[in-house]
Amino acid sequence: MKKYINMYTVLGTALCALLQFVSWGMSSSVFEYVLEGAKTELGGSQAKYVMSFGFSSCMIDGFAIMQLVLPLISVMLSCGFIGLCKGYYDNSKTRIKRYGAFLARDITRTSLCAAMAAFLGFLLFYIFGAVTHPIVRSMNYSRSFLDDVFGNGISWQDPLLYYFMEGIFKFAIFPFFYCAFACASYLYFKKTYMGFIVPVGYYVAMSVLTGTLSELLYKTPFGGLIYALRPSNMLMMGAESGSVPVWYPLISLIPPAAASVIFFVKGIRNEEKFG
Repeated sequence: MKKYINMYTVLGTALCALLQFVSWGMSSSVFEYVLEGAKTELGGSQAKYVMSFGFSSCMIDGFAIMQLVLPLISVMLSCGFIGLCKGYYDNSKTRIKRYGAFLARDITRTSLCAAMAAFLGFLLFYIFGAVTHPIVRSMNYSRSFLDDVFGNGISWQDPLLYYFMEGIFKFAIFPFFYCAFACASYLYFKKTYMGFIVPVGYYVAMSVLTGTLSELLYKTPFGGLIYALRPSNMLMMGAESGSVPVWYPLISLIPPAAASVIFFVKGIRNEEKFG
């Protein structure tokens, strides 16, 4: 397990928890109110007043920064695998009978540990929000995602369940696929920076491209399909208007998953060909 749980997984957990806390404090202005000792018109603490908005508000504010940073953290969590490729795997490949299957297993385990690390960081902030904020059930926090599974209004009627389930998509499923994407990219290109540039570049460029094309092709059958492939759908499903089926964000993971398989197969073939 030392191969998979390392300084990068610990750092990933710490960053996910800390950055959510910072995002919440800055987006809600709680840090500012605490430092200034700001008071409400009735003389109470302005910070406590803001926190009284409830758990849903805390979770929304906490993710403001993460929608930009989480792709980077997911890719960073592949560094343990990249380090092994540069040392342990090179020295032991002659003793491994099924080298491709061996690497596929290790990429899967590395990605699972990345998912657990990121989700643990989310869970720490989730517990902080649940303990320090009241559970406010208000339609102001209504979201359509997961309504097809748990019924209409789940996001505001049971925010604890809703944000836990949303957290699985954002902090477990997304990091798993993008960590695997980074591992496979390195395996094919054999350059550390390509393990970062390819998945992060894909996420940024494809988000911009699909967003632009879907607007241009809005009235055509292709507009909806292109928009469904937008990578940021996995991190912004709660902000979408209209009904969002539980499977819809997962469509955006098809290209990274396919690219990961292609890069992995080609990378193994290059290993067999060039040693």
